[in-house]
Amino acid sequence: MIIMEDTRKIPKSRFWLPFTFGMIVILSTVLFCVLNGGRWFEAVDPNTNVKDEFINDLHRVFGPFYMIGYFTVQSNLILAVAMIVWACMPKSARASSFFLSSVSIITITFIAYWALLARSVPVYEWIHPYSLISNVTLHALNPILGFSLAIAFRKHIILVKRVAGVCSMYMSLYVAYCAILFGVGATIENNEVNGATIYSFLDFQNILYINLKSMPILAIFIDVVILVMAPFLMILINYLWAKALRVKYIDDSYFGWMERIKTRNRLRKIR
Repeated sequence: MIIMEDTRKIPKSRFWLPFTFGMIVILSTVLFCVLNGGRWFEAVDPNTNVKDEFINDLHRVFGPFYMIGYFTVQSNLILAVAMIVWACMPKSARASSFFLSSVSIITITFIAYWALLARSVPVYEWIHPYSLISNVTLHALNPILGFSLAIAFRKHIILVKRVAGVCSMYMSLYVAYCAILFGVGATIENNEVNGATIYSFLDFQNILYINLKSMPILAIFIDVVILVMAPFLMILINYLWAKALRVKYIDDSYFGWMERIKTRNRLRKIR
C-alpha cells in the first residue's frame, strides 16, 4: 500500500465527512433504484394508468432491475464506494486516487445530463415531484457532494497513475456493455432490426445521431474508435481535476517501474 504522510495532519473526525457523504450517495441511489423498480411493476400491470412510454429497451431487457444499467446509477455507486473506501483507508494514496477517479466519472454524468440530456426530458418529469427529486439528486446533488469533498480535501489527494489508468478502462467496459445490449436486446419491426439502446446518442446504428444503417462497415469502424477513445475522455477529466486541485501524483505505472529498474541497474554498474 502506498501511504500518504499528509493525511496524518488531518483530524480523524474529518474522515467522517467522506463516509457520511458516501452513505448519503449510496442510500439515495439504492432508494431510487428500488422505487423505480416498483414503477416498472406498475407499468406492466394492465390495470394501472402508467404511461406506456415508461417501458423502453433497458426496461424490457432488465425488468425491474433496469436502473443498474444506467451510467448515472453506476457512476453514483462508484462515487459512494470510493468515498467510503477512502474514509476507511485515509492514509492510502490509492484510495484517494480511486476517489479522484470516481469524481471524474461523476463529472461525465453531470456534464452529459445537464448539457445534452436534460433538454430532452419530458415536461411531466420536471413537474412530477418524484421524478424531479430523483433527477436532481442523481444528476446534481450527489455529484456536487463529490465535487465539494474533492475541493475540501484537495491537499490530501494523490493521483496514482496506475489506479487512474485502471479506472479509466471502466469507460471502455461501459461502451462495450452498451454494444452487447444493443445486439442482445434487438427487436424486428416491419422487417427492420432495431437494437436496444440506453441513450439515444449511443444508438450504434445512429451513433452520435448520424444515420449509419446503410453503411454498416463505417458504423462498426466508428463504434470501435469510440470504444478505444472512451478511456482517454476520463483520463483527460482526471488530469483537469488534478491540475485544478493541484494534487500530487505517483508514477507507479508499468513504464514508471521500468524507469526505476533501469535507474537501479545504472547505479549498480557505477558501483
